Amino acid sequence: MNSSKSSKIFRSRKILLENLKKHLENQKKNKIILEIEEYIDSFPTEYFILDQLYASFMNEIGSTEVSQGISKLIAETNVRLRNQGKKHFGLPPIMQHTHLLDRVGELADQTAAVSQSFQLGNIHAKPILPILNLEKISNSAFLPYLLDTFDVLTNPEEVKYYLSKMPLSPFNSVHLKYSDSIFGSFSDASANVADLLISRNKNPFPFSLKEETLAKALLFLKKFNVSEKDEFVTLHLREGDNKFGEQHNWRNINVADHQEAIQWLLNNGIKVIRIGDKSMTPMESHKGLIDLSSITRIPEVDLFLCAKCLFYYGNPSGPSSIASLFGRPMFYTSLTTYAHSRFNALNQITPMIDKSTNKILNLEKLHEMDISTIFAPKPLLRKNLVLKNINPSEHLECVKEMMVLINKSTFYLIEDEVPENLEKIGLSKRVVLASTSKNLLLR
Repeated sequence: MNSSKSSKIFRSRKILLENLKKHLENQKKNKIILEIEEYIDSFPTEYFILDQLYASFMNEIGSTEVSQGISKLIAETNVRLRNQGKKHFGLPPIMQHTHLLDRVGELADQTAAVSQSFQLGNIHAKPILPILNLEKISNSAFLPYLLDTFDVLTNPEEVKYYLSKMPLSPFNSVHLKYSDSIFGSFSDASANVADLLISRNKNPFPFSLKEETLAKALLFLKKFNVSEKDEFVTLHLREGDNKFGEQHNWRNINVADHQEAIQWLLNNGIKVIRIGDKSMTPMESHKGLIDLSSITRIPEVDLFLCAKCLFYYGNPSGPSSIASLFGRPMFYTSLTTYAHSRFNALNQITPMIDKSTNKILNLEKLHEMDISTIFAPKPLLRKNLVLKNINPSEHLECVKEMMVLINKSTFYLIEDEVPENLEKIGLSKRVVLASTSKNLLLR
């Protein structure tokens, strides 16, 4: 790149950031998106700054409208770039990000996003996923499922070669466009993508448990008297973990608030198997409760427990993605972001309180405030919002409701009356809200 061209890009980038700041101050969100689009059209090699802008509007500024606009632009620009990479250089799509390997939720979600894009006919070739160190995979037992969706390369020479070519044919599995109206990160889009797949008579669950996973997990669990025929609930309640950033802090919850609901399951003869790690709060011993959080176990165990449970009981965290995408029903508890409600789940929304009025905000108000996908505390606190704690009796009520639904039918086939304003606030009509959360639909 010659110096004059370089200077032009840097001057233009500086002007872009100044204009974005001005539009933000004037609440001209449509102009923010337009300004970014025009900049990327002029300088497509600057595509990589879009991820930083997306993160800023999600975690620092707090705007669903702008972050989703950027997400759509990422997806569309990504298609153009890899089409050029194929046309001019004969390159396959090459994974732009490999951070999906570090986190089990991203591992499942991004793999599912690509798998479902194949089903919808949006992509036609396996993206290359270069991995220098297989030990980097957060759950190594997931490797066979990765191989179904990606062209996984581990040879150091091949990895080095394709990483060097990645800017010419990048594939972004974080931001995908599934249809003209459905796009974005998988956590934002998953329920609507499932709805789209069902409407086309396609399977909304991308994964099924492989025999090798099943055999290894059952052999390990035999010493805990767990068999494939057992009726059990898999429990994972996220606690304090700052290694992925402070924007995730409001996803942490107190397991003690769920003790009453857990005990009810145990009293009704249903085993509860807890997963997690040694940093989690110890639980009192009860008949039927198997706490594996402090037990060193093979990675196949967590996949089995998430994929074969009666239902999954947990809040937004990595294992919930595994359970959801293997087709298990979920009691999805304590969602701080209603737009992340999952398909095939009983979704319990954590109420948001406006501190200036001390009133609970309904979901339509959160939608109007442009924060329906925002979960980072920083921008929400700036808007004077805090979370309202859900009490133990509400969790118990939801678990009882969950058992009724389990005995009734598959969630997405339930023909109960659909609240008319679900789609108005961006939710799939197949999303099931817990009874304790339905009052949040009211104005």
